Amino acid sequence: MVTKLRQEAAKSRTRAKQADDYAQRLHARLVKADGRLADPTDLAFDEEHLTDPDKLTAAIDSLLEAKPHFRSRKPAAGTDIGQGQRGPAATTAPSVLGAIRGAMGMSV
Repeated sequence: MVTKLRQEAAKSRTRAKQADDYAQRLHARLVKADGRLADPTDLAFDEEHLTDPDKLTAAIDSLLEAKPHFRSRKPAAGTDIGQGQRGPAATTAPSVLGAIRGAMGMSV
């Protein structure tokens, strides 16, 4: 009888541990899906974040206000990140004759 109770208690502890692991993983996924934090593990686990999206959003807002360096640094789609061609494109194709004239200081 005691052995059976111990086995049931062990099974319950195993299930509880799995439930805790799943809750932690879900929390990390929800924070990652929000996209505002560079590392989802920066926000401490809180069980209320799993059931109330407003509390999760408020917690992320609060964390970013206190520690703005935790913000994700991925550029948003369609934003200018300062790379690539600037200004108008060249209107004439380069040529050997143009290179010779430029080297000799001749104007066209």
